[in-house]
Amino acid sequence: MTTPRLLLDMLPAQTGSRLRGLGRFARTLATGLLQARGDAVSLGASLHAEQSPQALADSFAPLAPRVLAYGDAPRERYWTRAGWERAVLRERGAFIAASGADVVVTPAWFEGWGEHCEPLQPARFANAASRPLQVAAVHDFIPLQQPAVCLDPYPGMRRWYERRLAAYGQADLLIALSQHVRRKPIETLAVPPARVVVVPAAVASVFFEAPPQPHAVQALHARLGLSRPFVMGIGPDDVRKNLGGLLQAWSRLPGATRQSHQLAIAGVQRGEPLLKRARGLGLAEDELVLLPHVPDTELAALYASCRLFVFSSLAEGFGLPVVEAMACGAPVLAGNNTSLPEVVGRADALFDAGSADAIAQAMVRGLQDADWRAALSRHGREHAAGYTQGALADAVWTACEQALAQRMPAAY
Repeated sequence: MTTPRLLLDMLPAQTGSRLRGLGRFARTLATGLLQARGDAVSLGASLHAEQSPQALADSFAPLAPRVLAYGDAPRERYWTRAGWERAVLRERGAFIAASGADVVVTPAWFEGWGEHCEPLQPARFANAASRPLQVAAVHDFIPLQQPAVCLDPYPGMRRWYERRLAAYGQADLLIALSQHVRRKPIETLAVPPARVVVVPAAVASVFFEAPPQPHAVQALHARLGLSRPFVMGIGPDDVRKNLGGLLQAWSRLPGATRQSHQLAIAGVQRGEPLLKRARGLGLAEDELVLLPHVPDTELAALYASCRLFVFSSLAEGFGLPVVEAMACGAPVLAGNNTSLPEVVGRADALFDAGSADAIAQAMVRGLQDADWRAALSRHGREHAAGYTQGALADAVWTACEQALAQRMPAAY
């Protein structure tokens, strides 16, 4: 079998998602594939996203990837979004055929709503046997499970999501980020189990690097307003991340514990609602430190220097911040829901994320029991060692090669 040519869609690394988990997943996968497979990999980049194809290419220096830019039909020419999407699919077919790709990997199938960009999805090729293998990552089905929160507030989004969901099941191979997520397309879309494989997400190499020197960490803390040992959480600030529950749990810690520590939450773009909630709970002004987007080097330093990392999310498809924090040596506590038990890998590090009292009890133990905290840190480093971008790239490449060799019946 000759080396397959792979086209990786980088749209989630160009849109607003580039600062969140979808973008991080796409970048770590791309980096791993480029380092291991080089000339066999091309990156697809939208001409209409926030970050230009050239800026995307520059961000991978010194790897110098081959970037193929694709455009979309002008949205204003079409009365409906559905009509525009059909036109885009026709253009995608021509673009992908010209790329010469044997495999098209789409890291974020549900990307592009509100930004008038569409991810790479091969159209219906006239010769089904010659069309490239379509591979899509499965992150979660949370919008389907929580439509009142995720879909209904946005006019037209439910119909868009349902169209995209129907196309999801037509992919030749689905890559699920966890065993928890793998069950969803099988149960919801009746996708044959053989077409859904588990490939966990990966941690960028920066999180495995040695932490900066103490004086640099102290300077970072001072700049960010961290003056005491701190417990760390992370956003974004949507309902699913349960930052309100984390604040409530913090307010229930013993007074002496709160006075000697701070709660720092990274990734918060709209801070005022949380600050208002904190004031209502009686938190002192300097107890809560909200941090918007933090560069990876600084995020790694914060993970490495926090007293505890507490992940209060109510639902995840994977939970990348958990593994990032573990890789940096942070003692990690997380909810006992969805994918998190398999990602954390340690039962005594889990709590009921729906209970502020349970979160508070876990934090109290973590702050008071130094031996347990050290054990969590050791476990985290060992556990995270398997979540490298090289391992992710190898697993995705192997899954694609096997699917090509077997060439399952056409889904179209």
